[in-house]
Amino acid sequence: MGCDEDEHTATLPDFRIGKYPVTVGEFRAFIEGGGYHEARWWTEAGWRWRMDRDITQPFHWDDAQWSGDERLPVVSVSWYAAYAYCQWLAAQTGRTYRLPTEAEWEKAARGPDGR
Repeated sequence: MGCDEDEHTATLPDFRIGKYPVTVGEFRAFIEGGGYHEARWWTEAGWRWRMDRDITQPFHWDDAQWSGDERLPVVSVSWYAAYAYCQWLAAQTGRTYRLPTEAEWEKAARGPDGR
């Protein structure tokens, strides 16, 4: 994984992960739905980070190269904003969403055969 520890085997409980990355269009709905203006979606540290820097959207969001095509994956989103998006999406859909752990991300990236 992405750390300096020796490689080791981890046993994970079953989990679900999205088949496709979050798109610009999906993240735009979060922004336009007030996601950057409602503290309830953010961790306390994330809200403080956002407020201290007066962040109202992802870095480069106004650049069409990064946000022009609604179908492309959203990029340049902080961990805090990704967490807030998950909380907002859960409230919109009534389902549970969260960011994967590092181990879950690695397992998903390796695919079903574990390569």
